Amino acid sequence: MTRPSSELEAMLDKMFTQVLSKIQRQIMIYLANEIASNSQPISFVKLLTNINQRDKASLSTSKLVKALEKLERLSLLESIKHPITKEIFFTLQPVIKKYILTDPQGFVHTSDALPTLAIAS
Repeated sequence: MTRPSSELEAMLDKMFTQVLSKIQRQIMIYLANEIASNSQPISFVKLLTNINQRDKASLSTSKLVKALEKLERLSLLESIKHPITKEIFFTLQPVIKKYILTDPQGFVHTSDALPTLAIAS
């Protein structure tokens, strides 16, 4: 897997620090981790179920759809429709997955709930 170029890395840094909402960051992190562990695209149903279970939240289907649509418009994820079942699956480009998993600047996994951790270090 190749490392993102400095221009792409700077663009992704900006996305994760200024553009993406908390739920959009959570979706990206979840997809990167799941795809890294099993190399398969993730279904919409699995994404909704696992994000709600993991975060003990009740993310509505419509909020998830809106977040996914924005991520797709920003070309941060790709959707794939199964030819027979018509179920939608999501995946990431390898370079974006690598950026999220390596988190070179520490911008991806920052917690909105604990902003003082970054200052305290």
